[in-house]
Amino acid sequence: INTRVRLIIPAVAVMLWMCAIHDATAGSQWQASSSVSYYTGDYGTLTDTETTYLLLGLKRYFPSWEVSGSVPFLNSKSSGQDTSSESGLGDTVVKGKYYTAEQDGLLPYIDVAAKVKLPTADEDKGLGTGELDAGFGLESLYRMRESHLLFFDIEYTVIGDSPDYDYANRVLLDAGYGHLIGRDILLAALFEHRTAIVDDNADAQSIMLSVDYRFRPRIKLNFLVEFGLSEGAADLGITAGFRYYL
Repeated sequence: INTRVRLIIPAVAVMLWMCAIHDATAGSQWQASSSVSYYTGDYGTLTDTETTYLLLGLKRYFPSWEVSGSVPFLNSKSSGQDTSSESGLGDTVVKGKYYTAEQDGLLPYIDVAAKVKLPTADEDKGLGTGELDAGFGLESLYRMRESHLLFFDIEYTVIGDSPDYDYANRVLLDAGYGHLIGRDILLAALFEHRTAIVDDNADAQSIMLSVDYRFRPRIKLNFLVEFGLSEGAADLGITAGFRYYL
């Protein structure tokens, strides 16, 4: 395991442990989720790639923090200079988030997040790097009046190096606007920038448009369309899913 990743993993574990101690006697709520995503693009290469994801997730909410895990199953097809088709289990991600600050005047809601990517994907099939990653970040939300929302997130991820590649660490930035229609519909537009983890590859920049709809008191449906703005991003991405609150 990359030395830098070894340093971050204990910090993630300590944060989750402190949150657990803080809320040991508090109530909690579970959320189960699933989504299907389709991405297509050449990512700045001579090969077109189509990738389909089936993502299964589980999240537990506490009064001042939350913890979640997600497992993807994916199929990737490439055509052009290199032609291949691979499918299987993707990398599992475990994430914790601590609700650090409530909105107060110009100060937005601020959450501190940490995550670990477990290398459950088959690197020989090209479905993952085969290495452990770990990251941390800040997530913020500012509510203007009752129906207007501003989002801003920043995340830094230490990418585990494989025996064959020395990957660069990744910085993710996103900013967006959301509009609530009543209590059941949220429309959002988001700009995202992700730095490349491989030298000479372009950074990924994209625009995302999403709709969240409360179909039932315990069920939310979501739909997202992503448009790539740079060679490092997919040309088009489409996601549809649901969340069920237990």
